[in-house]
Amino acid sequence: ELAPYPTQVQARYAAWLAAQEGAGKQFSAAQHWWLDKIAQYIGLNLQITPQDFDLDGEMYNQGGRFAAVEALGVDWLQLLDEMNQELVV
Repeated sequence: ELAPYPTQVQARYAAWLAAQEGAGKQFSAAQHWWLDKIAQYIGLNLQITPQDFDLDGEMYNQGGRFAAVEALGVDWLQLLDEMNQELVV
Protein backbone atom coordinates (compact mmCIF):
# COMPACT_ATOMS: atom_id res chain seq x y z
CA GLU A 1 0.00 0.00 0.00
CA LEU A 2 1.36 3.36 -1.02
CA ALA A 3 1.41 6.07 1.61
CA PRO A 4 3.03 9.49 1.65
CA TYR A 5 6.54 9.39 3.13
CA PRO A 6 5.71 11.72 6.06
CA THR A 7 2.85 9.39 6.99
CA GLN A 8 5.21 6.39 6.92
CA VAL A 9 7.70 8.23 9.13
CA GLN A 10 4.98 9.18 11.61
CA ALA A 11 3.89 5.53 11.85
CA ARG A 12 7.49 4.43 12.49
CA TYR A 13 7.86 7.25 15.03
CA ALA A 14 4.74 6.11 16.89
CA ALA A 15 6.12 2.54 17.00
CA TRP A 16 9.56 3.78 18.14
CA LEU A 17 7.99 5.96 20.84
CA ALA A 18 5.81 3.08 22.07
CA ALA A 19 8.88 0.80 22.23
CA GLN A 20 10.81 3.44 24.19
CA GLU A 21 7.96 3.89 26.65
CA GLY A 22 7.44 0.14 26.85
CA ALA A 23 11.07 -0.18 27.87
CA GLY A 24 10.44 2.22 30.74
CA LYS A 25 11.69 5.43 29.14
CA GLN A 26 9.57 8.41 30.15
CA PHE A 27 9.61 11.68 28.26
CA SER A 28 8.64 15.09 29.61
CA ALA A 29 6.34 17.41 27.68
CA ALA A 30 9.38 19.41 26.52
CA GLN A 31 11.11 16.25 25.32
CA HIS A 32 7.97 15.14 23.49
CA TRP A 33 7.85 18.50 21.71
CA TRP A 34 11.41 18.06 20.45
CA LEU A 35 10.89 14.40 19.53
CA ASP A 36 7.74 15.28 17.58
CA LYS A 37 9.58 18.05 15.70
CA ILE A 38 12.51 15.75 14.95
CA ALA A 39 10.15 13.13 13.52
CA GLN A 40 8.32 15.75 11.45
CA TYR A 41 11.60 17.10 10.13
CA ILE A 42 12.79 13.62 9.16
CA GLY A 43 9.47 13.02 7.38
CA LEU A 44 10.02 16.10 5.24
CA ASN A 45 13.80 16.02 4.78
CA LEU A 46 14.79 12.32 5.06
CA GLN A 47 17.19 12.99 7.96
CA ILE A 48 18.11 15.52 10.62
CA THR A 49 21.52 16.86 11.62
CA PRO A 50 22.52 19.07 14.56
CA GLN A 51 22.81 22.04 12.19
CA ASP A 52 19.16 21.66 11.18
CA PHE A 53 18.08 22.77 14.65
CA ASP A 54 19.47 26.22 13.87
CA LEU A 55 18.06 26.33 10.34
CA ASP A 56 14.48 25.17 10.85
CA GLY A 57 12.41 28.20 11.85
CA GLU A 58 10.22 26.51 14.43
CA MET A 59 13.08 24.71 16.16
CA TYR A 60 15.26 27.82 15.97
CA ASN A 61 12.53 29.92 17.56
CA GLN A 62 12.43 27.45 20.47
CA GLY A 63 16.16 27.86 21.08
CA GLY A 64 17.75 25.69 18.40
CA ARG A 65 20.25 23.02 19.25
CA PHE A 66 21.03 24.54 22.66
CA ALA A 67 17.42 24.16 23.78
CA ALA A 68 17.31 20.66 22.28
CA VAL A 69 20.39 19.65 24.29
CA GLU A 70 18.82 21.12 27.42
CA ALA A 71 15.58 19.19 26.87
CA LEU A 72 16.98 15.91 25.51
CA GLY A 73 20.21 15.69 27.49
CA VAL A 74 23.86 15.30 26.62
CA ASP A 75 23.19 12.07 24.69
CA TRP A 76 21.02 13.94 22.20
CA LEU A 77 23.34 13.14 19.27
CA GLN A 78 22.91 9.41 19.90
CA LEU A 79 19.16 9.99 20.00
CA LEU A 80 19.33 11.77 16.63
CA ASP A 81 21.31 8.90 15.15
CA GLU A 82 18.82 6.39 16.49
CA MET A 83 15.82 8.31 15.17
CA ASN A 84 17.50 8.78 11.76
CA GLN A 85 18.03 5.03 11.57
CA GLU A 86 14.65 3.94 12.93
CA LEU A 87 12.41 6.39 11.08
CA VAL A 88 14.09 6.38 7.66
CA VAL A 89 13.76 3.40 5.37
